[in-house]
Amino acid sequence: MKAIMIIMVLLLSAVVWGASIPVCEETGSFSVTVISGDKPIKEVGGVAVIQFNSEYKLLLKNNNNRRAVARVTIDGTNISSFGDIVVRANGELYLERFITQSMEDGKRFKFVPLDHPEVDDPKKAENGLIRVEFKLEKNSGVYIIDSNQFSIPYNPDVPLIFKNNSFDVNSSFVGNITTSSSAELGATVGGSNSDQKFHKIELDLDDKIWTVEIRLNGGK
Repeated sequence: MKAIMIIMVLLLSAVVWGASIPVCEETGSFSVTVISGDKPIKEVGGVAVIQFNSEYKLLLKNNNNRRAVARVTIDGTNISSFGDIVVRANGELYLERFITQSMEDGKRFKFVPLDHPEVDDPKKAENGLIRVEFKLEKNSGVYIIDSNQFSIPYNPDVPLIFKNNSFDVNSSFVGNITTSSSAELGATVGGSNSDQKFHKIELDLDDKIWTVEIRLNGGK
């Protein structure tokens, strides 16, 4: 059955890392990297250690020839009330903020100890867990399309975000993750203001899901 996905266009310039190769958790043709202080955080066995009270970004990569969407949850909670992230074909997207109050601006991701006053539930098992579920755009040949159905023109160089309820089915593949007892547990709260902006668009998605998980632990 054809599902119509409402998505938002993320107005964000691409950042080039030159010859550096970030260490990331990868599954299928997708990858997720934690970026803090403009540097990729080394990840081992699905666990990345980040300094407490640091802000961070998520670098989402789609190495497919079709656009992909990603539902991002942090500490067991969807980071967006408006939609889930879309990454262009053979492209990448830097996601730096919660999208819960506005499509115009919001709070950056900030990793803190569990005793921080803004942590909702220090005992929640999902604290420190980043989970990204990817789906691909349907691949059904070449089409012509009525441009009037879009409120903004499609730009293949602009990454996207989408709104739907289709991620409630079982994942076709789940990335591996291990827990770490050598670093301290933490959670993500809102940090400084970010002005990443989003707009709406439509997209048809395949049913298959790829899932990547990274566990954040804290250092001092």
